[in-house]
Amino acid sequence: YGSISLYNTDNYEMIGDPINTHCGRITDISFSQDNEKFATVSEDSLLEIHCIPEIICERVFSHKTDSPFRRVSFSPDNKFVATSSESNYIDIYNAIDGGQAYKLK
Repeated sequence: YGSISLYNTDNYEMIGDPINTHCGRITDISFSQDNEKFATVSEDSLLEIHCIPEIICERVFSHKTDSPFRRVSFSPDNKFVATSSESNYIDIYNAIDGGQAYKLK
């Protein structure tokens, strides 16, 4: 339901086992500009940041509204992650230390 499979684009082999992360349907995935991390958002109202190639979950953010995350994107310098939802807000989180940096309407 909330699993991700990563593949090597050179030989099309799966990297590790599928990752069972979210309890809800994953709505978006974004890779950092340096390809060292990826972020996922889901209908379970969680944002998760994973490290590559270890494929371990580094940070989890919870969206404290009734409107789950829909989209996610890393900033060009990989320091922030922006998310959007149906709540008409854009939440920006610090991808390094885990705090919420900004909330834009």
